[in-house]
Amino acid sequence: MEIEQLYYQTPGHALAASIVLSVLDIAAVAARLYTRQKQKQKIKADDWLMLPALLFTVGIGVTLIYGVAVESFGVPTKIPEDFSGDPREILALASPQLKTMNTLQWTFAAVIPLAIGCTKASFVCFYLRIFSVNKRSCTHYLLVGMLVFVIIWTLAFFFSELFQCGLNFWAVNSSVLDLATQCPHTQILDIAVCSSDVAADLVIFAIPIPLVWRLNLSTPKKLAVCAVFLLGGVTIIASLLRLFMMVRLYSIGFDANEDGVLVTTGYLYWGMVECGIAVIAACLPSLQFMTRTWSWKAFTSSFRSLWSARSYDSIDASKRNPTKDSSGSEKKDSVPDEFEMSHVKGHEISATSKRTTSEESLV
Repeated sequence: MEIEQLYYQTPGHALAASIVLSVLDIAAVAARLYTRQKQKQKIKADDWLMLPALLFTVGIGVTLIYGVAVESFGVPTKIPEDFSGDPREILALASPQLKTMNTLQWTFAAVIPLAIGCTKASFVCFYLRIFSVNKRSCTHYLLVGMLVFVIIWTLAFFFSELFQCGLNFWAVNSSVLDLATQCPHTQILDIAVCSSDVAADLVIFAIPIPLVWRLNLSTPKKLAVCAVFLLGGVTIIASLLRLFMMVRLYSIGFDANEDGVLVTTGYLYWGMVECGIAVIAACLPSLQFMTRTWSWKAFTSSFRSLWSARSYDSIDASKRNPTKDSSGSEKKDSVPDEFEMSHVKGHEISATSKRTTSEESLV
């Protein structure tokens, strides 16, 4: 029976995703670091974390490219001519194609928690840079707790995937039958990684919404600010698709109408898409500012000023700490122009950014 091959299971799409996303990720991280140097700002934790995230993501791309090159991904399973049709026989088949596929899939499974974890940690550290004005506030404790969770999640699933077969590492370079016998919980573990990944993404990208909504801003401006932070939410779509691929791979078992190599190719393809888009999303603020004259320091300082002013819940913020423009006149219901979606040239940062602490005091 002819096996239907979907577009994301073909060699061309696998190679395109790996190469294009790797190049874009390298450019995005380089642009982020260049922006820091251009604005004479220190490289902090959220920036440093993007370097290992980039390294692991490119590594996943290389894994997928190599698998396609040796025809272990992107092509249907090669059945020997003397195959009798017994399912046990094909499961015990230790062909070079299947052995390489199992080894690369194991490598992918061990590396992807590191790539995703570093990117998630970068997002949380970015929130700490922006929202953590008071070290004893509930917001600070929430973000620190989330950062600790991400670190534990990353290390736990990395070592779980690395030792999914215990010390029987030979099983990952053997037949599907040996892999199923020596590593019986592999697919359950992969489903746990995917499902918890989706849940963590939903929490991380939802964190800024209630914080921004408490600001003394008009509704359109609140929506504009939230949109900036939610741009990275597109990675959730790739996370869900990867989860679907893993559930499908687990459910089919041995099915004559399904091809394990093609299903595995789809799983790795969406994993590469998720990691690649996540790196770009984490660098979007820096990429946005490269086309403007505003500085990163002004962005963080002005937003922290708004957040700090909002902490006086019992007193009208506009009366206690009014924002003034360069001429000294008060401005109400203002938001830093860095959050405006349109590009305004020649804009000068208002005195709001001058009231905040120096860049060295930022988290």
